[in-house]
Amino acid sequence: MLDLSAFGSYTITAYTSLASDYDNSNDSITVTVNNVNCSPEGDMSFGDGIHYFELGDIQNATQPGGNGYNDFTDISTDLEQGSTNVLTLATGYGNQHFRVWIDYNDNFIFETPEEIVVDDYVLGPGGGAGTYQGNTSLAIAADAPLGEHIMRAKTNWNGGVPDDACEETLYGETEDYTVNIVTSLGIDELNQNSEFSVVSLGNNQFDVNLNSPYVGKIELTVYNVLGQRMVFHRFENTGTFNYALDMSYVAKGIYLVKVGNSSFGKVQKIIVE
Repeated sequence: MLDLSAFGSYTITAYTSLASDYDNSNDSITVTVNNVNCSPEGDMSFGDGIHYFELGDIQNATQPGGNGYNDFTDISTDLEQGSTNVLTLATGYGNQHFRVWIDYNDNFIFETPEEIVVDDYVLGPGGGAGTYQGNTSLAIAADAPLGEHIMRAKTNWNGGVPDDACEETLYGETEDYTVNIVTSLGIDELNQNSEFSVVSLGNNQFDVNLNSPYVGKIELTVYNVLGQRMVFHRFENTGTFNYALDMSYVAKGIYLVKVGNSSFGKVQKIIVE
């Protein structure tokens, strides 16, 4: 029995070996199986999905249509611990249910109910095609982990959004953003003044760089999309940190690289090919 649960690309070849077979040109067949990152798709041809998403500094208007998944993790906003924030949403088809998660533990898994910050907000109950917009509240817990985290917004037509954030729905959309959880002005400035980058050098080698005014112990962690920790390194930051990350030994797919501690954090996605 094959275990293809890890994300990546698998090549499977089946062979036959017959003693009386003199033509070996048809003795094998090869198929490729792609198990990719959690990017659920959905039908948006009738206007379903998220047409406008506004939260803090995020103001993102999108065109109707598409495959039902959009990666907007390059768009981010700061949200304070213990704050209640206004989330503005719009859609092009009524009876659209919304749910939002924040991946607080940065394991690439959106746990339900622990990481839900908006649950079953509905635009245009009972409505059909049209323009629907409304506001709801998005609360951040007072003890929410500081630093950058992926935020997932997901819709479903005519019913609640599934508990599994990776589950595809017939009509709906999934969008990913980045939120930066901050507390006092000092921590806010620390995150804003810290620059974190992960640069691909080819052959699944990556250059990890952190420039930060923070002085003290910081942890570098790499997770796969199953939430498994693949790399862990603790270092003493004195302003500039550089690390050669070798990912040549892992399966193909998307990974999450995180640096930080209890005071601040930064995250980046990388692709291992």
